[in-house]
Amino acid sequence: MRTLGFLHRPRSASALYGVVEAERGLLRAIVEHSLWDRVIIWADGEADIPADPRTEIRPVSKIGDDVRAGVTALHQVGLGPHSVAALRGDIPIPVYTSVYAALSYNEQLPRHVIERLVRKTDLDTNIYPSSCSAEAVGRIHRTLSNLNVPENGVVHTRVVPVGVDTDRFTPASQAEKRSIRRSLGLPENRILATVLTRFSPSDKADLVPLIRSLLTIDAGDTELLFAFAGSDAYPGAKAYLAVLRSEIEQLGLGARARIVSARARDEVVALLRCSDIFVSPADSVQETFGIAPVEAMACGLPAVVSDWNGYRETVIDGVTGFLAPTTMFNTGSLGDDLAIASDYRRQHLLLAQSVAVDTDAIVEGCQALARDPGRLTRMGVAARARAVHNYGWPAVIASYERVWSDRLVATFQSDARGPVGLDHFATFGHYASTHASDRDRFQSTELGRRARAGQYKLQIYSEMRDLVTAALVGDVLDRTTTPAMLINLVEAIDGRDPSSVRFCIAWMVKHSLLRRCGPTGR
Repeated sequence: MRTLGFLHRPRSASALYGVVEAERGLLRAIVEHSLWDRVIIWADGEADIPADPRTEIRPVSKIGDDVRAGVTALHQVGLGPHSVAALRGDIPIPVYTSVYAALSYNEQLPRHVIERLVRKTDLDTNIYPSSCSAEAVGRIHRTLSNLNVPENGVVHTRVVPVGVDTDRFTPASQAEKRSIRRSLGLPENRILATVLTRFSPSDKADLVPLIRSLLTIDAGDTELLFAFAGSDAYPGAKAYLAVLRSEIEQLGLGARARIVSARARDEVVALLRCSDIFVSPADSVQETFGIAPVEAMACGLPAVVSDWNGYRETVIDGVTGFLAPTTMFNTGSLGDDLAIASDYRRQHLLLAQSVAVDTDAIVEGCQALARDPGRLTRMGVAARARAVHNYGWPAVIASYERVWSDRLVATFQSDARGPVGLDHFATFGHYASTHASDRDRFQSTELGRRARAGQYKLQIYSEMRDLVTAALVGDVLDRTTTPAMLINLVEAIDGRDPSSVRFCIAWMVKHSLLRRCGPTGR
């Protein structure tokens, strides 16, 4: 009898974290769509799964007994076989691991070290949701190899995307859209571009640059409305919402931007179904796939998103949406400081602030669709078809079945090793479209000149005021009235660490105070 054991560690659902939905969805899909004769779910607590005669829920403490009694393979969501090593001992079955969680937390690095030292079977397999996330882990392990951390067997790597419930996320009729919008207090007759996010500048995407890009919309264009939607259940969310509201008010964008609360999954589904376009300017290295664009595509929405990590694998530029270019800056030794930082939110905030998303391109893509209803419809149909064919759970479980089909008896034991530092740019630099080079030239923008003249109030997050000061911003703006080369700017500013200057310039590009002109200044 082919038996799959699934190690399920229930997580808090108080906030809409993607890893929570991904694990819950995978577990339910295994029960509903997989070909296993029997499924044992080890869980300390309730497991949200449909009733099924093949399925049994047992305590995590029973893993050892159950594996010895005849489990064919063990599947978990986590970061490699080390997390079940102590439970398994030398039980000879392969371990399959879906790696959904962010790869950028400092406390995860020791886990990568341990994974290299744990003795693996020949078919222990890590399954990543995107090629970008798999490549990031490959880069981490190449770094560890260069540091002479030995590898005790090889964990195989496969890429299988996160699935979506295409029976729940479905296109809505025009009548349904109007009804949902009335219930949410949204206008019924405008093109609704929904930015579904976490209200945090570090966890998903900083929305301030996108809000500023709404200034590029012609004053007479009143059809397009951007809804910034998400939950305020994250640490610091309420303070960040105050920043967003202040930016909208300061720039006079109340007619173009709306903040909408979406705390529960049912609210997310309803909001996507009544929208016309999905938008995400993701810039965080926490992202490993990005389930929200796929859920939106399943609802028949074109996705206008940043060219970032998994987004570039799910969204076909010009067919199911548009990809906006991203640029990542190498902030040098600042990464060394982050490697020992204890505040992961500050760490991720600073990393995200070194990534500039072309938010003007996102707005242009939305405007192009709003002006061409036929293209909007065609892209929506193509998006729905791609979501069902590639990311519907039956298709995703079929991919898992192909990975599970190979198994080999071997042994498994554990060991441990201390942590090392992580070079974030070397590990995650490939997430972006391009990198800023020392020969790139930068020039102040109209918004930058307004800020220098005191006509625009800068929004500098409290966590980074030691790196971005008004004096440093003013110095850079004074030196970029004409195009100036990055390396020359860094060398010309005395009394500041070069990495801090690079970071400040990256932040200024991200927030539309500077524009990159290229190596020739054009």
